[in-house]
Amino acid sequence: MKSISIILMTMLLPAAAIADTYRCETKNFGRGGWVPSEMILSYDEAKGEATAFDPMIKHLHENPILVDMKRRSDTSF
Repeated sequence: MKSISIILMTMLLPAAAIADTYRCETKNFGRGGWVPSEMILSYDEAKGEATAFDPMIKHLHENPILVDMKRRSDTSF
């Protein structure tokens, strides 16, 4: 019974730690083309942390970076 509990915990814990992740594609690249065509935004509500990743971030930092997010309303940031 103990081994079943351990197996279930190892299966369920990663699911609880998953953040909401969004892959965004843009068609308007801003004046001068500074907005990337694709970006990945992630928000972990449990930790209160948000990250961003795009080609420039990959070039400069290699990994997603922490970003500040502010709520615009109860349903959006």
